[in-house]
Amino acid sequence: MRLSPASRRPGLYPSRPSEETNMLTESQTTEPSRAGFPGASLLRDGKRTLRSLCPQSVLNWREEQFYLRYGEVELHLLDLLCDPQRDSIDVGANDGSYVHFMRKHSRMVHAFEPMPSLAEALREKFESRVTVHPVALSRETGETELRIPVVDGVAVTGCSTISDGASATYPGFTTVQVPLDRLDAIYEGDVGFIKIDVEGHEQAVLDGAVSTIRRSQPRMLVEVDERLSPGGLARARSYFDELGYRGYFVADGELRLIKSFSSDKYQRPENLPDLKAPLSKRERFGRYLYNFIFLPPDESPAMPHRIAERLKRL
Repeated sequence: MRLSPASRRPGLYPSRPSEETNMLTESQTTEPSRAGFPGASLLRDGKRTLRSLCPQSVLNWREEQFYLRYGEVELHLLDLLCDPQRDSIDVGANDGSYVHFMRKHSRMVHAFEPMPSLAEALREKFESRVTVHPVALSRETGETELRIPVVDGVAVTGCSTISDGASATYPGFTTVQVPLDRLDAIYEGDVGFIKIDVEGHEQAVLDGAVSTIRRSQPRMLVEVDERLSPGGLARARSYFDELGYRGYFVADGELRLIKSFSSDKYQRPENLPDLKAPLSKRERFGRYLYNFIFLPPDESPAMPHRIAERLKRL
């Protein structure tokens, strides 16, 4: 889930708006209180011109710094979760917040992003060690309808979904037809880390990747929000239990076993942050939690300790 600061779905850390959203609706997605000050339009045009003149490497560095400061806390764990000798896979890559760091610690990153404009932006942004697949992953193959929520007139691409249940939580949406496939049908490599963020469709992605997961035993980071997929966490836990994985989540800066997770406690609607608050007011360790780490059965016993120690330094 990646949304602009002023239009994100509740419960999520802010992420830098995609260039497409930023250029079309900047007054709605950044600093609303200043949007109408004299010269605002000129300032926005100046920023766009500056971005167009900067080398892509500089723009990527700038984005990385933004994500490190304001992005999901799990970004700071990717050097531990990725394997430099193996591939990494990002399912639901969106604007590449995770790809930035996965590619530094992986042999190759396979980024799956069905939204055509976002997939093209990813190709332009990452020229090496990243392969972009403009495909929605699931348990089936064919074609499907990707729904992009529209909130207060703004298309929120970070919440795009092919899940009927998830799309029903929004007042409206636009649609685009996209190809649909199973990971097992199109990937035959050796993967060390998989991240899944697909807005309520995660179980279908897992079902379509079971052979890959059995074969490679990758570390996993899976987003599950009970509001979008009721019963989703129980299904994911059962899936990974069968494969011998152990599940964890981050709460209050600590790594905890998934068996202690309660949606009644950690996904309470009243814990959703004020999305229009300044980014500097956001908590690094939020109270609405949705990311889950799954470690394979052959994982080193030291890994949970290493993750816990990293969290203490954040």
